[in-house]
Amino acid sequence: MKLKALTISVAALTSLAGAAFAAPSGYAPGSTLTTGAVSNPYALSSLAYNPASAQLMLRDDENIRFGWLTTIGTGIELGDVSNFEQEINDLSDELDRDDLTLSEGEALVDRFNAILPELGREGYMKLNSGVSVPLMPVVFNVGGMKGNFFVESGAELLIGGRFIDDEVTVQMNGSTGSIQTQSSVYLKAGTGIRLGLGYAQPVWEGGEGWKSGQLIVGGKLDVHRLSLSKQVILIDDVDDLEDTIEDDYDKNEVSSTGVSLSLGAIWRADMYQLGLTLNNINEPEFDYGPVGTNCDGLSGTSQNNCF
Repeated sequence: MKLKALTISVAALTSLAGAAFAAPSGYAPGSTLTTGAVSNPYALSSLAYNPASAQLMLRDDENIRFGWLTTIGTGIELGDVSNFEQEINDLSDELDRDDLTLSEGEALVDRFNAILPELGREGYMKLNSGVSVPLMPVVFNVGGMKGNFFVESGAELLIGGRFIDDEVTVQMNGSTGSIQTQSSVYLKAGTGIRLGLGYAQPVWEGGEGWKSGQLIVGGKLDVHRLSLSKQVILIDDVDDLEDTIEDDYDKNEVSSTGVSLSLGAIWRADMYQLGLTLNNINEPEFDYGPVGTNCDGLSGTSQNNCF
């Protein structure tokens, strides 16, 4: 399985009508957590959204500008599953029993089959976190050129989890039995580091009245090193969830390197500003390891989750 990325974002900033913006899928660095995906000359962190904004970062009397401390951001999103937490704990406990009567088993089947489909729809979690390298980004001008160069680097962590529901059934062995289900937790995680080099410059200026302004274009090349892992964990193993994740994460992890190209444009006027960004236009691909293969070579919980 491969991870591909192509994103388009459009941002507008105006002193008359407020702001409208579309944030990227990763974390929001620094002040962009508040201002959003706008090219702000007072915030170097806004370079993360539009490479053309490098042209806005230096005054006429400046040749270089860089950050001081790092920027850190974290975001988390949870599905509406608060009412199901106790039910899942109860299901995990009942799956460990092998002394159920037929009537008890059928009652549990009716109970859990009524809630698991909704949990499959609503049960998810997303976490992303990122940090920039200290002193980054750096914006600089070389020899009085018309445009500005910039370098930026950082690291990110992304984790996603989803509940996969499956029918609960009862299995009898004589007068007693147990309930069974293949309901699982599907986890995907990735860590990545990147190093980017970009350039921006004005290409046209003119017009009259409200149509007057300056057109700036820019581009950036990023080198990414991503380590991706995914795994499926049966619900009857949730008591050992942390240990299972730690044991299997490295086994399923695959690392790969890719290069992405992003382009941006800004129309800058006296009373408003418009921006357009095309991120990862070459759609770099990064590989996940396979799930459900070579199960015979595993043992214990890892083998159960593999099948």
